[in-house]
Amino acid sequence: MRSGDQHGGIGPPVATPTLTGGPPRGDAPRSGPVELAITVATPHEHERELAADALWALGATAVVDDPSSRGRAVVGGFACADDATAALAALRDRWAVAVLPAADDSWADAWRAWAKPVTVGRLTIRPAWIDGDGIAIEPGRSFGTGSHPSTRLALAALDRGVSPGTTVLDVGTGTGVLAIAGAVLGASRVVAIDVDAGARAVAAANVAANGCAGVVTVDHRAVGAIRGRFDVVVANLGGVLAPLAIADQLASRVAPGGALIVSGLLAPDAGGLDTRELERALGAPVDRSTEGDWIALTWRDGG
Repeated sequence: MRSGDQHGGIGPPVATPTLTGGPPRGDAPRSGPVELAITVATPHEHERELAADALWALGATAVVDDPSSRGRAVVGGFACADDATAALAALRDRWAVAVLPAADDSWADAWRAWAKPVTVGRLTIRPAWIDGDGIAIEPGRSFGTGSHPSTRLALAALDRGVSPGTTVLDVGTGTGVLAIAGAVLGASRVVAIDVDAGARAVAAANVAANGCAGVVTVDHRAVGAIRGRFDVVVANLGGVLAPLAIADQLASRVAPGGALIVSGLLAPDAGGLDTRELERALGAPVDRSTEGDWIALTWRDGG
């Protein structure tokens, strides 16, 4: 589970179309780069965002939204056909999908040209290849740089909740952007956890590059294995089911008087689950922030 621009799979901003090889057809060859096209026959942007998020979550190395295609195709690039085939099986119940061979892998980094710095409150997050001030994030090919609404909502909640001396637990750290943000805001100790080894490697590199290694520790353990309590626990996980499954564990890591921030929640009207299930598990939130169809909730421990 990742944060950054993927909540579980919320990825970098989509680029202009880079479709190759003609219309989607049949199964892809067993080796070499491939593209998996999801035809989203809907005018709603949130449905295309969901499709893009699903592609990132399933291992796409690039995602583009092609407005010129029939049915508005969202296209994900995969390093090999085995990965695309697995994604196809996971997605075909919801969308019309097909795979096609890509001419080469030059599209894999195309989205980087569209990545821009993001400012939220006291924080500025920028792609590492763009000069400037703020937190520099190098996402690799399959992680984002902080521009997704769910990440911005989490950053805003951290901006409100972190002060000098605060301790922070970042659950599903991904690129490490939220953990680094906590350190920049004055946290004295941040533990950033992710069960994905690739995410941890990216996060650790970003932590070091931003001079936060003395404050931020990147850890492989799941939240239930983390000891101690934290003033702020933040989880940008995607959907309701992921945080709902570990709601008790998240709440148990919050120190008396501390805050739990859960972002990456999608509004029911946009295809997400009703957040009241999460509220029944954790109680009434003290803050509900939205951006478009995305929701972040904050709870305060009463201790």
